[in-house]
Amino acid sequence: MREAITQLKVSGNVEVQFIVDEILRQISQRDCIGRVAITETINRSLIGLQSFDSSIDIHLSKKRTIHLYEYKITGGVCISSKSLVLCTTPYKLVEFNLDEGKVTQKYKVCHDPKRISYNPTDNSFLVSSYSNCLLRVLYDNSFHSKKVIKGNPPSTGGVCMYAGNFYAIVGTELRKFSDSSSKPLTTCFQTNTDCSGLNALAVDPNRKYFRYTTKDFHVSCISVDGTELFSCKDTEMKKTNSLALSARGLIFAGGETGSIHVISENGEQIKMVLSECVNIKNLSDIWLDESGKTLYVCGDEYIELYDII
Repeated sequence: MREAITQLKVSGNVEVQFIVDEILRQISQRDCIGRVAITETINRSLIGLQSFDSSIDIHLSKKRTIHLYEYKITGGVCISSKSLVLCTTPYKLVEFNLDEGKVTQKYKVCHDPKRISYNPTDNSFLVSSYSNCLLRVLYDNSFHSKKVIKGNPPSTGGVCMYAGNFYAIVGTELRKFSDSSSKPLTTCFQTNTDCSGLNALAVDPNRKYFRYTTKDFHVSCISVDGTELFSCKDTEMKKTNSLALSARGLIFAGGETGSIHVISENGEQIKMVLSECVNIKNLSDIWLDESGKTLYVCGDEYIELYDII
């Protein structure tokens, strides 16, 4: 039975065989494992288990707090198991070494950075800002050049990387960046968001879905061709402004007030996993480490690390 329940955490349908006895009859009354259908054969019973979605049965355990005095942190990304690159005000990208516990370099950009995405293939970042600016920054163990992709209205917001290309929310549109094109930004489709404040853009490369936060603080799931698959909102989700996606398709949604929810892949189930942060009062961004086992949460002068269990 333990093996069946373990399988239910990764699969919606599990077929298990048991010898018919009184224990089996008791199992059929256990609503905690889902709906149980029993089909008896001569000496065995075949149990078809259609489980409730147990994939969101996870918890966050506080691991570490990092305090960067005099920095206001608005976004970040892991570039290795040891290093973070953070968007901070005023006007700086900051690299932080986790082992040494200190800032190892700073890089001034033209405006206060807002959101950041990293492409490990060519060691570059796409950075949006609180102005209209969208930047590509090159990195080779140090920041060494930047290029302004867009400097005029409309404003910019969430950014991500998919299939070797950067994507950004510009105004109300999702746009694709191509450095080799004469027109570096091309419109993919319209969204139901804007960039007046902090919004989020993330991508599930395995399922080929974009997720973004709408202007009404919903979480919208949309296919790469622009077809909306679902939009979810819960009364407990307050001012959702940041997203992170796990390899299993789970959606972590951070709210400005410091709460974090996890949403099932199909958007049908939502669970609060953190009601408030320890030190952060104004949550700005969340992201996962390379292993997908640690959730980073930033805001104000702090970064809080949580183990996903």
